[in-house]
Amino acid sequence: MSTGAIRRLEPEGGILSNVVTAGGLLTCVSMADDRTLDIVGQTRQALAYVDHCLAAGGSSRRHLLSVTIWLTDIREREAMNAVWEEWLGDAGRPARACIEAKLADPRYRIEIAAIAAVSQGE
Repeated sequence: MSTGAIRRLEPEGGILSNVVTAGGLLTCVSMADDRTLDIVGQTRQALAYVDHCLAAGGSSRRHLLSVTIWLTDIREREAMNAVWEEWLGDAGRPARACIEAKLADPRYRIEIAAIAAVSQGE
């Protein structure tokens, strides 16, 4: 099985790439830029960056396959879900997991990892 060329986009200081594409798939990781925001603000920022990553890699929300969301406080899930539903709209429903976890910086409230199919001429 050929994976095709591996493209690493949006490098982060040499330790990771925020977007990687290979074999017709795209993976991306997103967090908020402003760590002082509440869960609603951080979710909006993180999802906006997911949009950026999808576009940079040749994909879109309609091609999302799987999303994993880590929250520092699972009690904020309802507020996060409200932003998620608004953002996703009618794009379809990817497989999704939502997990409570400690993140790299305690000011982060959310981290998102997404896997999408790369668009084929849409």
